[in-house]
Amino acid sequence: STLDRSSAASDVYKRQDQLNGLWRKLSRASLFSEAHDAFTFLNKDLNDSNFQFYIIRSLENQGKLKEAITKVDIALKGKLSKDQKEYYLKYKVDLTKKLTALK
Repeated sequence: STLDRSSAASDVYKRQDQLNGLWRKLSRASLFSEAHDAFTFLNKDLNDSNFQFYIIRSLENQGKLKEAITKVDIALKGKLSKDQKEYYLKYKVDLTKKLTALK
């Protein structure tokens, strides 16, 4: 029924909000490795674009810029909106600049 689908959709959004909150908490606590591991595990089945971004940010925050750039390249090969693609292209440029500055 429509009510069941509405309730199920609401549950999905609640879980998504909780997981988004988890990433923010882990990041604020500088638990970047833990955030990376948690969202890599969660994203195996979900393939969620937010989680993919969290994984990349966690790598960046750990200073693993080459790995982050590789993940951005993978994301760019996936299904993205025009805005998402534009964002990832700019993000890759920023990561590349950071990597170059370290050399």
